Amino acid sequence: MKLNNKNFEHNDSNHETDAQLDELIEIGKNLIKVSDSISADILLHSLEESQKRNEIYEMQKQINYLKTELEKLRKNN
Repeated sequence: MKLNNKNFEHNDSNHETDAQLDELIEIGKNLIKVSDSISADILLHSLEESQKRNEIYEMQKQINYLKTELEKLRKNN
C-alpha cells in the first residue's frame, strides 16, 4: 500500500512540475511578445527620425541654394 502512496505522491509532484513548466512557458511567450513589440516600436521610431533628418537635410540644401541665388541677384543689381 505504501508503494501506491509513493506513486501517487510522485505523480502529484510530476503534475505540479508540469503545471509550473506550463506557467513558465507562458511567461516566456509573453516576454517574447513584449520584446517583439518594443523592438518594433524602436524600429519605427528610428525610421521616423531618419526620415526627419533627411527632410531637414533637403531643406538645408534648398536654403543654401536660395541663399546662393539671392547673392547672385544682389551682385547683378
